[in-house]
Amino acid sequence: MTLARIIYSFAIFIGSALLFLIQPMAAKLLLPTFGGSPAVWTSAMLFFQVALLGGYAYAHYSNRLLNPARQRFVHLALLVGAVVTLPFAVKVPENATTGYPPLLVFLMLATTVGLSYFAISAGSPTLQRWFATTADPAAKDPYFLYAISNVGSMVGLFAYPFYIERHFKLGEQAQLFRLGFITMMVAMLVAAIFVRPQPQEEVAQVEKLERKRLLRWILIAAAPSSLLLGVTNTISSNIAPIPLIWVVPLAAYLLSFIFAFASKRLVTAAQLARILPLLVTPLAFTICIEATEPLMPLAILHISVFFVAAWFCHALLSEDRPDAGNLTQFYLCLSIGGALGGFFNSIIAPIIFPTFFEYPLVMCLILLFRPPTKVFEKQLGLTAFLVVASLLWMAAIRYLGADLQPNLRSGIALGVPLVAVFALVERTKVYAFGMLGLFFGSIALGIASTGKVLATHRSFFGVHRVVDGQGYRQLMHGNTIHGRQSLDPAKKGLPLTYYYPTGPIGSIFNSPDFMLDVHQVGLVGLGVGSLAVYGRVDQEFTYFEIDPTVLYLARDSGLFSFLKQSRARMNYVLGDARLTLARQPDGQYGLLVLDAFSSDAIPTHLLTAEAIQMYASKLAPGGILAMHISNRYLELAPVVALTARAAGLETFSNMDAENSEEKTDGKTQSHWLLLTRDRSVLQKLANGNSVGHPELKLGRIRPGIDWTEIDIPETVKPWTDDYVDVLGSFKAGGD
Repeated sequence: MTLARIIYSFAIFIGSALLFLIQPMAAKLLLPTFGGSPAVWTSAMLFFQVALLGGYAYAHYSNRLLNPARQRFVHLALLVGAVVTLPFAVKVPENATTGYPPLLVFLMLATTVGLSYFAISAGSPTLQRWFATTADPAAKDPYFLYAISNVGSMVGLFAYPFYIERHFKLGEQAQLFRLGFITMMVAMLVAAIFVRPQPQEEVAQVEKLERKRLLRWILIAAAPSSLLLGVTNTISSNIAPIPLIWVVPLAAYLLSFIFAFASKRLVTAAQLARILPLLVTPLAFTICIEATEPLMPLAILHISVFFVAAWFCHALLSEDRPDAGNLTQFYLCLSIGGALGGFFNSIIAPIIFPTFFEYPLVMCLILLFRPPTKVFEKQLGLTAFLVVASLLWMAAIRYLGADLQPNLRSGIALGVPLVAVFALVERTKVYAFGMLGLFFGSIALGIASTGKVLATHRSFFGVHRVVDGQGYRQLMHGNTIHGRQSLDPAKKGLPLTYYYPTGPIGSIFNSPDFMLDVHQVGLVGLGVGSLAVYGRVDQEFTYFEIDPTVLYLARDSGLFSFLKQSRARMNYVLGDARLTLARQPDGQYGLLVLDAFSSDAIPTHLLTAEAIQMYASKLAPGGILAMHISNRYLELAPVVALTARAAGLETFSNMDAENSEEKTDGKTQSHWLLLTRDRSVLQKLANGNSVGHPELKLGRIRPGIDWTEIDIPETVKPWTDDYVDVLGSFKAGGD
């Protein structure tokens, strides 16, 4: 390997790693001010996509207009200007909480990390164009450097959550980033020495690309970019809502680039095209029946299909790549496609689709990219017949087979048309549109529903469904129950799941010695409003809810009645609780309930020392902060207890015991923490008689001994706004 190849490979590797370090760092700096709203994350990611596109456009046009020999001086000047702005720190404008957050996020990132991110993003295509002018034997085909670029991206992707975030505070991370940037800049300075001026005849020989070819590159690049977000949403919402699960599909996405652009090709696009239907067909069945178990095999199947699909698309691009003279234009098209894919999923899809339909839709688009093994005639008529016949079959089984067991009914309704579609796999268009018809039909006809779907709503926070079945009406977010109400009129006012009267939070609301002095109750996270039924006429309940769709379903849709049944005065505040609760008067709430987690994914900015200090300031003398931390994967009690010490709060734990009789009645086992300045409050919780609600007293609630102290291992560190170690809180072996 030549010296030039080593230097160029090193510079590209470092720059690509920095791209995947700066994104989570900069976005994390926004959390304490803007909260964890997906709109904020979308705005941040949109900024990075726009900046990346800008970097690629600059790399293309600057090299095209100036040629690499002159352009290198411009780029080195850009790097020097960028390094002056480091280490970066996000400056919060005074109107951050009152202005338009997406625009403010975009402007804040642009004025702080914008120049450095722009300079780094332009580095990979610029360096590859420079390398094409060198005397290195591989200069005529420098695309192997793109594989190295994605290796660097993958290293940065894993390095941040698994090492850097765990061992360095945000200020220290910024210093590390500055050191890495300077290292990259020095490597690029050395790399510039190897650039040779291009003779005029070489410049004139650059192939002029057809517009149709450019558009094809953009479309093929957009598909896996969209599919990445689709599979991530599906897995994290419906199958395995594990913290950091987003890393896995993103790593698969980068790996597909590495394999596709490697100097030695492992498989061809045509070979991948034949493998893809063998994986898509069984995955389609699991999607259509809305399977969520077994967890790991399903997650592996989804990611495997995504990986092969992305590899196939990127292999198509790699096999159609132009000569080195058009390298930057090729990468510009890929960048445009990636940005369009992200824009479609983040902005367009939530508006036009009530579910994550963009995921199977784009999957079927990728199936259309498959080259047919032979030329078939009359595909349009066969496609129409297959789709219509499949829909009629599914509708007939759905409604005429109502007495069949749900799983059997779904299997018959989907199995027959799925086999028919797969039998025509050689006909590319017929197979792709046949699969699309199956996806659409299964959703439209509710093939997989085990109950009656009353409502489906989508917001930036995910897909919410209200379903009647098995004696309950439930609010579902993916495969997570966010609230349940009995369909039995005699039990319609009974709070179920985590809020059952004999559970940890029920024991607090049912304690007269404590609750009789509580007149202001704050509740972070609405669900279906189950806790509202504990309210008394002399109390005021204030719900802090981030998602307007949840408020509509719980209060205004007429589907749930907990809020209307409450005797307390009800207030509702929309927005991220870290921001909206901070605006409330200090010392106001005798009881503050924090129940804002979406399944096992946690908003870490709600558990930092600064956040808990803010909660403590809102408590009245003798007040309690009750925190719901049920989680299959994370052990949050020790880190919360240690973090709360800085706010002068003692923390006690109550892991609800399993009770088969109560479980049958709709109760769900839960884990709650109690945070207070005065441990004598435990004595007030000892009386289990219901406060003004004898109908909610179903069993003897054990006294305050259920609230126990928490053992804090020496390895646990408190979380702050500039330090969070999610990985360190994972349970050994899961739950």
